[in-house]
Amino acid sequence: MAAADPNQEDLLALHEVLADGDSVARIRMTELLLPALRRRFANRRELERDDIEEIIGCCIAEYLAAPSRYDPARAPLLAYLYRDVDGDIRNEAAKLKRRPELPLESELLELAHAPGNPTVEEEVVERLDPLDLPRPVLQSALAQVADLSQEDREFLRLRANGVRSTHVYAEVLGIAHLPPEQQRREVKRAKDRLDKRLGSIRGRLSQ
Repeated sequence: MAAADPNQEDLLALHEVLADGDSVARIRMTELLLPALRRRFANRRELERDDIEEIIGCCIAEYLAAPSRYDPARAPLLAYLYRDVDGDIRNEAAKLKRRPELPLESELLELAHAPGNPTVEEEVVERLDPLDLPRPVLQSALAQVADLSQEDREFLRLRANGVRSTHVYAEVLGIAHLPPEQQRREVKRAKDRLDKRLGSIRGRLSQ
């Protein structure tokens, strides 16, 4: 038997006290909203499951941080949050489709530095030199790779190893002590920034 969605009246009762900073109401609201939204997006396939879970968590956290943005007269709370999650999923899926698909993408994502292994820069040369790229192009890519922070390099290593746990990435950023919703936001921000850096490197290689 399918689980029932929380009653709108119950949600509104909790909503009314959220603005007062009631921590119990925040916890209870999360307990009600999270499974309901998970059920609604259980069959979505535009993104990886963990990415959809992350979006759901972020949308709930954003609502809890500013509950006054929700107007009960306009729509039920679940419908309001469904719209937000759905929009974020569609936007993220569209961004993935627009991302350049180059043969070197997977190689770049695998570049990482581990003790005893070649540096990222050495791996770039090893992977790209056989392609007979113009030396200025290779040097430009190396210059950008050299600017990667230690956190970026560790993110690359984790991604190359298939790690998806938000908490693991949060430990790299030194924010594992923060609430899960905030961890997800900060990890997503760091991943997006890294993806932009990689996209820039790929763009230079494609010129």
